[in-house]
Amino acid sequence: FVRRYLTSSINLILESLVILFIILILFINSFESTLVISIVVSSSAYLIYKRNKEKLYKIGVDRRQLNKKIIQHINEIFNSIKEIIVYDKKERIIKVFQDDHKKLLTNIQQSSFYSILPRIILEVILIFVLFIIVLMNLDISNPQKLISTLALFAAAAFRLFPSVSRILLALQNIKYSQASTDSKQKTE
Repeated sequence: FVRRYLTSSINLILESLVILFIILILFINSFESTLVISIVVSSSAYLIYKRNKEKLYKIGVDRRQLNKKIIQHINEIFNSIKEIIVYDKKERIIKVFQDDHKKLLTNIQQSSFYSILPRIILEVILIFVLFIIVLMNLDISNPQKLISTLALFAAAAFRLFPSVSRILLALQNIKYSQASTDSKQKTE
């Protein structure tokens, strides 16, 4: 999980630089439209991150505790295999292990859900924002400007949208993995 934390941190920096340079190009070409898009997308991304931040940290803490519990069960099984066989406790041990494993799988599903959710929400917002750009630049006397502006923003969107999604995913992975890194810092 520390590797996941570091990889996400590096991705966060790289994708932020990509977004910065593309937004600078957009500001140079169409200041008003870029300003509106920047405000809408960045505030949406911020709200998504804020909403999911605590949930992901809690899921990360739960995952760490479940992993610890499962490892503890496995160690106990191996250390007391004779007693388990002699006292016929196999069914009870298997049930406890399966229950913890189901909880861990649910935890992983929740983490995956919160990792995918921002992308879906941002896709809807992106469609809305492109509609706003069309309305802002609707100039019947100069259709060439509208087409060129839309082409520029569409090309930028194809590159920016995955970057914004990766930034949100990196932030969420950092928060999800933070429970493990916090735990390591406390033990040192």
